[in-house]
Parts: sequence; C-alpha cells; structure tokens
Amino acid sequence: MSMAQYDAFVSYSTKNSDAALELVRGIEARGYKCFIAPRDITPGALYAQDIIRGIKCANVFLFLYSADSDASYYCRSEVNSAVSESKYILTVRVGEGEPSDIMKFYLGPTQWIN
Repeated sequence: MSMAQYDAFVSYSTKNSDAALELVRGIEARGYKCFIAPRDITPGALYAQDIIRGIKCANVFLFLYSADSDASYYCRSEVNSAVSESKYILTVRVGEGEPSDIMKFYLGPTQWIN
C-alpha cells in the first residue's frame, strides 16, 4: 500500500477542534496538505495504526498546545510518536497554562508559536 505524503500532521485535543480545523483550513488554502483525525483516518482502519501512518508520512508535526491537549493521553502518545520518528515539531499555543513535566520533556527543545 502506498502512503500519502502530508506536509503536516496536526495533533490537538478534541476540546480544541474548532481551532485545529481553522488552522488546517488556513494551511490547506495555501496549498499544503494536512493529516488531521478523524478526517484522514481510512474507513475501517485501526485508528491508532492510521495515526502512526499519518505521523510517519508527514514532514512536520504540528501540535496545538492547550491545557486540554497537555492532559490528553492521545496527544501525549502522538507527541511521543513524533519524537520517536524524529519529526520536526512545531507547537502552536491555543490556550493558557504551563506545560506539564511530560510535555516539557518532549517539547522543551521545539519551536513554539503563541
């Protein structure tokens, strides 16, 4: 099976869905291709397997940081996978709060946008 290439994988808490979708619309309006769940999950596929596929096939891992995404088990897993895949991580702050120790560990050396 050939894997699609994405310019960015977008990781976010479902509580920040509106901000994530607005960001994706802006990026894609400029001609770039994003992977965002659940939109890009293959029907009938194993969700976690498709998430890993999306991360592997993306050039950049774009993380929407908020207290909700910081607390999300799934966001932490996605960030961990991006680090494991040596992806360039760009963090966009969409909420207030300081990162947890776990997120500081993963995101400390990455680029942040407020």
